[in-house]
Amino acid sequence: MKKVRENLITYTIDKAIFGNLSILVNNGEVIVKAPWYFSKQRIQDTIKENKKWILKKLNEIEDVTLYKTTKILGINYAIKINYSNIKAPELNLKNNYIEIKLPSNLEKKNNSKIIDIILNKMYIKLAEKHLENVFEEIRIETGLAPEDYKIIQDKKEIAKFDYDSKEIYVSSKIMELDENCIKYIVMHQLCHLKYKTHAKGFYNLLKKYFPNYEKYEEILKDYKF
Repeated sequence: MKKVRENLITYTIDKAIFGNLSILVNNGEVIVKAPWYFSKQRIQDTIKENKKWILKKLNEIEDVTLYKTTKILGINYAIKINYSNIKAPELNLKNNYIEIKLPSNLEKKNNSKIIDIILNKMYIKLAEKHLENVFEEIRIETGLAPEDYKIIQDKKEIAKFDYDSKEIYVSSKIMELDENCIKYIVMHQLCHLKYKTHAKGFYNLLKKYFPNYEKYEEILKDYKF
């Protein structure tokens, strides 16, 4: 990937073998995805043609008052904090950022704990909706399904299997990871329905559905599951 500056717009070129030319603006970064055979001039012309739209998107990001960033399904989202005449905090998920509205009487106070609670609630709601689809998709594909699964708040373990109840516990923070990593973690736990330990049979079953499971083991090496 190569970074280029065109007038006031700095962008990164991501060339690939397949696909069409596209421009992505996310969290203040401009990424141009282009087929390998596109010339530098053709890419520059595309940037010029779309300059107004790109600058508009960049200005939207610059207006964001950053608290910090967080990830949803592997994508970074900036967090915008607004203060308004409201009684209770509100959260809205936008295309490029997360907007959190707080009551005006909280302005100029340290609201980091309140914001963390709001974000945790967001992850729980996202997990409730998303994981239901993931478990059902895997059940249809493999026939494997737990007795039940529960969404919890756990910073130490992203997921765990209870051998006695045959239930799976999944941390809401799993929603920070991308789709494939989430599916891998769920599949990993479901394999424990057949094998209690990480024996050869366990990995043979896992490999049946994730032939490159070693890749995900490496990506997720800092997570406990």
